[in-house]
Amino acid sequence: MENSVDMPYPEFRAMLRALAACLCLIVLSGTVAAQQADDPPDPPPPPAPIASRAEAIEVQREQKASNLTPETQLKGERVVDRILENPVVKALSAEQPGLDVKIGGLITGSGVAAGPEYLRRDLDDDRIIFRAWASGSIKEFWLAKTDLEIPNLVGNWLFADFSATHRGYPEINYFGPGPNSLDRRTSWALKDNWLSGTLGVRPFRHTQVGVIGRYLTEVVGPGKDARGPTDQAFTPETTPGLLGGSNFVQAGSFVQFDYRDNPGEAHSGGLYWIDFSDYSDLKFGRYSFGRVDAEAQQYIPLPYLNGTHVIALRARTSFSDAHSGDAVPFYLQSTLGGPDTLRGFEAFRFYDNNSVILNGEYRWKLYDGLDGALFADAGKVFPRWQQINLDDLQTSYGFGLRFLNGRGRASMTIKAA
Repeated sequence: MENSVDMPYPEFRAMLRALAACLCLIVLSGTVAAQQADDPPDPPPPPAPIASRAEAIEVQREQKASNLTPETQLKGERVVDRILENPVVKALSAEQPGLDVKIGGLITGSGVAAGPEYLRRDLDDDRIIFRAWASGSIKEFWLAKTDLEIPNLVGNWLFADFSATHRGYPEINYFGPGPNSLDRRTSWALKDNWLSGTLGVRPFRHTQVGVIGRYLTEVVGPGKDARGPTDQAFTPETTPGLLGGSNFVQAGSFVQFDYRDNPGEAHSGGLYWIDFSDYSDLKFGRYSFGRVDAEAQQYIPLPYLNGTHVIALRARTSFSDAHSGDAVPFYLQSTLGGPDTLRGFEAFRFYDNNSVILNGEYRWKLYDGLDGALFADAGKVFPRWQQINLDDLQTSYGFGLRFLNGRGRASMTIKAA
């Protein structure tokens, strides 16, 4: 009888079936894994449907925001920023309450000028503004002024302003009277005092209507310019008032409409005003006259550029008419020439009783605090107001840079006449 293994048969068959099932599972799982490794991954599920157009716009905004790269400053812009952020520059450019330093404030040709300034805007519960300042230059030009302003004397309806000014200018250009004066510069000196008072109302939004009174003492003499004093080249017949100044009372009225977005540095809106005045000669009785001054400014921002490109237009005229038998003294005549009128000509290049000036600028922002400008000027002086026209205008054009700060602007100009 042969030897045999003694094992119950049913249990043995069950064990074999279990072992075979395990082997099949192992083989199948390996095959599926290999197929998954060879097949490309399934595409991501489609995004959930967007419920509204607003959500679609928000999704697009988020996608664009995620792809933005940080803005990099140009080298020139970094230099300008460092200059404007300098503590000394910020202190000089920003208006400070209390005692401060005043930069400039004198006429063209005075040279670099500076002096102390005292400012208070909080008097009488912020209803009174007091300012006193003095400025002098290395060329011995100087000016001192005190001003008391009450912008809301009665609510927002009535306003008032009172000021006292003393000026001393040792040399002011004079080339002779009229539009055809020769290019022969002389100089005269001026010392004067002004006491002024203004009272006005605001009947409508952006509108001011008021009256002004002023007492003036004018003293004139020969200037210090080495090219010669005015009284040696001209006579009182051609240049009224040349032998000395006089004392005047000025009485006048004005209307102003101002809807500029920022009066100190406008990018849109406009300014329109007209002033009527009468000057009475108290000393000699031969230099009394009436005057009308008018000006229009308009600022046009180019579309889609956020106010960074602006067209600035200005027209201004001044008419003086002497009383019967009198003459308009040359030191109170209209003048053209210099950075505010005809920029291609020397300061005070033209004198006469009447003037008209047209200015146009295309301004664009280069950096914060720095603008570029292309400009064109046209204007002339003339002896009688009836001669106003746009014939034979003096012209100038050029390019300028305008440095802006909290107190206004300074400019550097490349010009041609």
